[in-house]
Amino acid sequence: MLLETITALAQAGRTALAAVPPGGACEVSVSQLDQGQLSFPSLAVLRISGHPLKFIHVGADGDLREHLLSIADVDGRLAGAQVLAEDVLEQVTESLSARYARGRVDHLALAPVSLGTCGVRTFGVRCRSEQGQLFLLADIPSLAETERERGTKALHRLADSCLPALWRNQTELPAAAAAGLVDYLYRSEADVHLFLPVADGRKAEKAAILMDVVDDPAGTRLEFAVPVDAAMRGRLAAGDTLQGRVGLDDRSIEFSLACRGLGVHTLASGLQLVGVSSSLPADIHIVQSRRSFRIPITEDVDVEIESVDPGVGTLTGQLVDLSFNGARLVYTRPDHDVALAVGESIRCRMYLPDPCGPVEITGVIRRTGRSLDDAARPCLEIGIEFSGPGARIASENIRQFVLNRQRNQLAKRVQVAQVGDW
Repeated sequence: MLLETITALAQAGRTALAAVPPGGACEVSVSQLDQGQLSFPSLAVLRISGHPLKFIHVGADGDLREHLLSIADVDGRLAGAQVLAEDVLEQVTESLSARYARGRVDHLALAPVSLGTCGVRTFGVRCRSEQGQLFLLADIPSLAETERERGTKALHRLADSCLPALWRNQTELPAAAAAGLVDYLYRSEADVHLFLPVADGRKAEKAAILMDVVDDPAGTRLEFAVPVDAAMRGRLAAGDTLQGRVGLDDRSIEFSLACRGLGVHTLASGLQLVGVSSSLPADIHIVQSRRSFRIPITEDVDVEIESVDPGVGTLTGQLVDLSFNGARLVYTRPDHDVALAVGESIRCRMYLPDPCGPVEITGVIRRTGRSLDDAARPCLEIGIEFSGPGARIASENIRQFVLNRQRNQLAKRVQVAQVGDW
């Protein structure tokens, strides 16, 4: 699904830009973006329905913007931009592997906007022609993400078919299980978190996708697509040991990889993605994803989070579940911007019901991802791990709230016999 969608975006951009008068050849490249904020030269936002891909940001450089403005007709100065955006939309919906994929053009404007990139399957397509450059930016859904949103057991069954029997009851897997783990990663398009070297011996967590498994004379080679900046490329060397992990149900499978250097994966369409090559996983361990149980929050509980760094602003969402050590919240934004990045330290204010009341605690953002709320509206999920000394009262209030909720849930399951008349 992921490779097909990337190819569909690239083909749509190439065809649409080549059709801009007076036409001509078009070069296309694709790249994976890291987490952060970027100034995007926006032209329009495409909203897709009937397919897991929900949004496509369409942009144009200065040359293409000027060219599109020169095509203005009786419909107005943005007529050229409107035609190009609609052409991209038509090409994308025709190329996607979904029978009822359709969409509409929103936010038509030739102006820069600030976009947040979550760094998890965020891909950009750049198309070049004599008229200028066309940009397409989207968070590409994977098979794993799609099946989780649908609430199916497909990933559960796939894991059981690829991994050893009773793997959930084990704390480590034998070396012979490496091939099965790789098979699961490739077929599910699961998000693999790799820890890559940065300055001063530190490691940065990057979201990667296993793009291909290649058999060569030196042994099986794994090709991961992962955003690697220039500084990181200089620190990656063949023979380095990389750490990786992948979430599966309520478990985290952690492993080591022998780096085989930078890799370039060539898609079937001829496009190339830069990433990292490695050997098969080794030292495979299975751990619980959470240190404590969590409780679902069924009522509306507002949560405010803001960066400890000034100037980022406050984000308000709804609490979904809560544990002693962390929380999960969702918030809905039309463009899926994420102002706060994974790994960022934040302050969190939760307006819990009485008698607990509002609590404030510091934490770290551990995960962001797309999902659908109960009304099937696109939203963003944010996972927070609590941290920070000096928050003893807040931690105790959260602990008591979680324990009380758990007791209430257990009490509802107990059938209490009524005492009858003698």
